[in-house]
Amino acid sequence: MNKYMTRIKDDELLKSLIDIILKTPVYLRLGEHTEMPYMAAPPELVPNPTKVEITTDGFLVLYNMLTEQFDEIHVDTIVSFNYCMDDDGVINPDPIHKRIQDDISEIRDCINSDMIQLSKLDVISRYCIYGQSYSEWSIVKYFHCKYTINQLREPSDELMLELRDHYMDLIRKHRVNSFTELDQLESDSKEQGCTDEDLQDIDTIKQMFRDIPQDIDLSSCKTIHDLEDAWPSLLTPKPKNFLQKHQLDMLTPEVSVPTNVFEIRDILSKSKNVSDIQALISELDGSRELDALIISEAKKRILCIRSDASKTLQNDT
Repeated sequence: MNKYMTRIKDDELLKSLIDIILKTPVYLRLGEHTEMPYMAAPPELVPNPTKVEITTDGFLVLYNMLTEQFDEIHVDTIVSFNYCMDDDGVINPDPIHKRIQDDISEIRDCINSDMIQLSKLDVISRYCIYGQSYSEWSIVKYFHCKYTINQLREPSDELMLELRDHYMDLIRKHRVNSFTELDQLESDSKEQGCTDEDLQDIDTIKQMFRDIPQDIDLSSCKTIHDLEDAWPSLLTPKPKNFLQKHQLDMLTPEVSVPTNVFEIRDILSKSKNVSDIQALISELDGSRELDALIISEAKKRILCIRSDASKTLQNDT
């Protein structure tokens, strides 16, 4: 099971991190957007590390297992860390090592791809986004790691120019398959002694495919969803390596959620139905800080509603 520790600024938890990282790699969440695996030192350099260097100005010196170099990480930038324990509460480094190897393999595949023109560090920065799911990463990878998932969800006008060109290239490449099939059909038809009218029909169809880039207008497309909808019907079905529905769903812009207690109270105050609020509580597991805050405020709101109902009942009697 994963074990999460937060509020690293606390001295006790800082000591806990140091004790744990001497026994197992951990994933550190750095700031709001980055999560990377670290260990005290690489085994080939220090087989059994016994200490972690802490500078006088608050930096931890830890080994980054993806970049394969030591980083100086200020304590204030560490939001949380996680590691794995077995069912008996004993630290188990195996699942973390497996995850790290999967990460290394994925990054290596990108670096070795002719389509991805980024350095190793740039690929890692795209990959190690805190909270990014594998499906979200597959979308980033589909676009050759040139853009972040948030950029793709709400593309700027400048980015849309690039994406329109990207999709037009896809259309042209997929059109080649149709020309190949039509050329084969034309050759077979000639061998079978077809009429000039049959050959003219094939040429007419070819011309329809030639005209696709001129006939299709992508200028009005403002999102990737719009580009998908604009795919020419002559080229259906779409390529198998196209974005799938579940990936497209993830490109829907995220709806903003309340980020502080005052916003949460304002939203809850509009509800007067205890059952609705209880249903909301049941959908949250409390593992995130925001979930715990919402649950706390929701329970207060339920008490308030029941108190108001009790006062009303007393007044009526």
